[in-house]
Order: sequence, then C-alpha cells, then structure tokens
Amino acid sequence: MNRVAVLAVVLTACGGKQAAPPAPPVAQKPVAPTPPVTPQHVAPATVPVSSVAVKDIGCPTETCVYYPATAVYLSCIGSGSGSCTHPGPACAPTDACMFDAADKTFKTCSKIVEGTCKQFAAACQPQSTCQFDPSDGYYKTCSSPAAGKCKAYGAICSP
Repeated sequence: MNRVAVLAVVLTACGGKQAAPPAPPVAQKPVAPTPPVTPQHVAPATVPVSSVAVKDIGCPTETCVYYPATAVYLSCIGSGSGSCTHPGPACAPTDACMFDAADKTFKTCSKIVEGTCKQFAAACQPQSTCQFDPSDGYYKTCSSPAAGKCKAYGAICSP
C-alpha cells in the first residue's frame, strides 16, 4: 500500500476525512471481449476503505504541550523522543495547570490567552506524569511531584 492509501485508511478508521480526493480514471485501450467464464468463486476486485479492519493502529490524539522557546502551549499532534514533532494551534491544558518559566514551577492559570498564561495562581501538578523538565527542555516521567515541581525525573516520554 502506498502512503496516501495508508493515510486514507487511518483517517477513515479514526473518523476523519480522506486527505486527497481519488485520482481521476485513466483512459484505457478497448479490449476485445472474451467468452464468459463460470468460476466457482470470484474475489472482489476492490475493497472499500470503510470496510477494511485496521488493527494495531492508534488514532492520533492531540495533547497540549509547553514550548520553552516561545513560552506558549501548543497542541501536539505527533511526539517522540521527549518533544513534540508535529505542533498545532495554541491551546490550554484541560486542568489549567501551566508551566511558569519565571520560577520554573507548574501553577494554576486563571487567565489563559492564546496558549499563554497571563495570570498565575497557586502551585499545581499536571494531570500527566509526562512533564516538561526545565533543566534540559525535554518531557520526562515525573516520579516524585511536589508543590508544582518534580523532585525526580525518570525516562524521556512522549508528551
């Protein structure tokens, strides 16, 4: 299967729309008719995309991640190796627990504008254990959260 077909299957299975319309038909030379054949079983020539069972392919899920270079939260469509590889538009974490670069802690944000916090409140802990590590800018598993910080980071994780 080519990449476009795989993308179409994944998007269809996940409820999305196909990325590109089908290619127009290609003109073919007429072929002389052949006598009919009576086979015992005829397999379908094509299988509609909607009937293909897609196993072990997860539907893409967006997360909302902090970008230290711009201090903005953006939706992340694809991630790996401790960072977001496919950013999307500005967003805000569902729990409003955002990273405050000024003191390197997580705090509840009472005024979120375009993915940035304009008014921080008390310390909080993000819902996810995969958290931004300000020491190197990667997302890592936090095994010891405390007062808006992480006392012990573990392995790199995908935000």
